[in-house]
Amino acid sequence: MIVFFAKNAEEVMLCAVIKHFNPSAILRQYEHNEDILAIAKMHGEPNFFRIKDYKLAIISRYDFPDWAKDDSKIRFIELVIANKNTNVYSLINHLAEYLFMPEKLFYSSLDKTILFKDNAMQVINELGIFKRFKKSYAKNGIIYYEINPQHDITELFSKSILKRYSEPFIVLNRDEALLLNAKKAGFNDDSVNLSRFDALKIKKGIAISSPVKNQVKGTIATKIIEY
Repeated sequence: MIVFFAKNAEEVMLCAVIKHFNPSAILRQYEHNEDILAIAKMHGEPNFFRIKDYKLAIISRYDFPDWAKDDSKIRFIELVIANKNTNVYSLINHLAEYLFMPEKLFYSSLDKTILFKDNAMQVINELGIFKRFKKSYAKNGIIYYEINPQHDITELFSKSILKRYSEPFIVLNRDEALLLNAKKAGFNDDSVNLSRFDALKIKKGIAISSPVKNQVKGTIATKIIEY
C-alpha cells in the first residue's frame, strides 16, 4: 500500500501518524494527480490512496499527540517544510519516531531536532526580509508583489500580508503566481495557483452575475481575464 501526500503541514502530520503506527507504510509525495498513477506503476503496487481523502478516517482511528492542536507547532512544521534543504521524508520519520515525545521533537539536542530548528529559522529570517523590504506595485487595478526567494515561502509570505488587503492581490515568484482573496475574482477558493503569464493578464473589472441558475463554472482560463 502506497500513501500519497502533498507537501503541506497537515498532510505531513497525517503521514507521521500513519508512519508511527505503521512503520512499513510506503509514503510518496506528489504534486499532480497524474504523478500518482506513474509512481504506483513504478512500484508495481495496485493499492494506493491520497492521504487527504482519508483524513477523517485517520483522525478517528489513530491517537494524535496533544501538541498537534498547538498552532505554534504546526507553524513550525510549515516553516521546516518551506526550507529548500528539508528532506520531507526525514522530517516525517522524525515526527513519527518521537510523535508522543514533544520534548525530543522540539527542544532536545538530537541532530534532527537541531537541523529542523535551523531550517525553520532560515525561513523565518527570509520571510522577515521580504516583509520589511518588498514593495507592491499596481497593474490594471491589481496589487502585485514580486519575490525571488531562496526558500519556498510564497504561501507563507502571502498569508503574512493577507490582513492588509480585502481585494484580490497576487504574489509573483519567478514563473509562478499565487492569487489571494481569489473568491472575489470569481474563483471557488480564496487561494489559487496560477502561471505568471496568466496572473499578469488579470484586470480589475466589474463582476456580472449570470441569470442562468445552472451555468457551467468557468475554468481558470475564462476567469483570469478580469473580475
